[in-house]
Amino acid sequence: FIKEVGESIGFCILSLSPLKMRLWEKTFKEEGWVTPNFHIDISSFELMYLYIKPEFRRKGKAMELFNKVIRRSKILGIKSIYAYVSDTDNAALEFYRKSGAKIIYDFSEKIEGISTAFMVWKL
Repeated sequence: FIKEVGESIGFCILSLSPLKMRLWEKTFKEEGWVTPNFHIDISSFELMYLYIKPEFRRKGKAMELFNKVIRRSKILGIKSIYAYVSDTDNAALEFYRKSGAKIIYDFSEKIEGISTAFMVWKL
């Protein structure tokens, strides 16, 4: 959670799902999105949600929250965080790129009107 003057203005949720990591690795390889030697450690986490109330957006609060999550993840020994992002504009994808995400596969050009990609942060 992130607060502004005592009010919660956003949150971030990470999830640990070894089954999902195995499935993503298998799918990425089968679809040809990655090289055959690509590997996702099953102890990797997934970024499920990052939310900031609309009135606090574009003020650096999302990056403040995300940086807090990254610092905490490193302390906890998390090595990688993966995410699937899909939206009708490219704001989320651009935000994650600025936050240091490496794009694994970008579907944006294949799905008209949708900004979609799989990405990872290596910690």
